[in-house]
Amino acid sequence: MIEFEKRGSLTKDQVIKLTSLMQEKGELLKNDSEKVVFFETKEFPTVGNFNTGTARLSLKCDNKGNHFRIKEGNPSANVRSEYSVELKDTDIYNLIYILNRLGLTDGFYRPTDRKDYKFGNLMVTIKTNCVMGDHFELELINPENNFEIESKTLIEEIKLEFWTTEEYKTRIAHLMGSNPAINLIESKIF
Repeated sequence: MIEFEKRGSLTKDQVIKLTSLMQEKGELLKNDSEKVVFFETKEFPTVGNFNTGTARLSLKCDNKGNHFRIKEGNPSANVRSEYSVELKDTDIYNLIYILNRLGLTDGFYRPTDRKDYKFGNLMVTIKTNCVMGDHFELELINPENNFEIESKTLIEEIKLEFWTTEEYKTRIAHLMGSNPAINLIESKIF
């Protein structure tokens, strides 16, 4: 699946306004707390790190299930392909153990409260209580549509501003640096 997605910070006031607009005009698809771990892959040249990487590996757990994912393309890019495998609860520890044995021992833990809404041809995600700070993600449901046209109402009404590639890279580098990778088996997050 190819996704086209842009993201940016939200002030507390923007969280309230965007949530209110979505409750009024959008369709709630998800309201959940999720646990996500982005694996530290700098020792794997075929994957790389956030700045030089060609992909991002992650484990995501929420009320809809557990997924081991790879998103192809640099993590700061707006367009990437995503592939995922659904896991039973009983398989998470086994996957983490196998990945540990293959050298993927550490990951960046990023829990968040997440609300997803369908708004026209957009998936509007509001993430709060996240180490990345409160932020939004706008993703085209049909990648063939025009992002600027689909997102115009939200940008104008809520005054949303997207992170540039450099802003996003800087934010990740700062946050990953201040929240270092943890060993997934030792942490017992899952």
